[in-house]
Amino acid sequence: MQRYLRHSLVLMTVLLSPSLSLAHGDLHARIRSASKLISESPQDLELYQQRGSLYLQHRQFRRAWRDFRKCERKGFVSDRLWFTMAQTAYWMRIKPCNQNNCRTFID
Repeated sequence: MQRYLRHSLVLMTVLLSPSLSLAHGDLHARIRSASKLISESPQDLELYQQRGSLYLQHRQFRRAWRDFRKCERKGFVSDRLWFTMAQTAYWMRIKPCNQNNCRTFID
């Protein structure tokens, strides 16, 4: 539990840092930080969702899709996940995503 709280605090600090005004350039560091947290806790699917959201902001749609699909396949679902998957599907020009048909998408 402590490990989860520590990772959550680090991730919140990274994602909500005041340097968000740096926009695109700051995303590289935030993605690297999220990737490092994932390497430390590969079973924490929320970290994949967070990194996928960063990839989406960075317009790296295939990488975002891969992280979102990993969450979905492993059973981690949330409204935020469905929303970000739908955004990614839109930008990738694939069928709209919802809870019933996301499983039919190919990676």
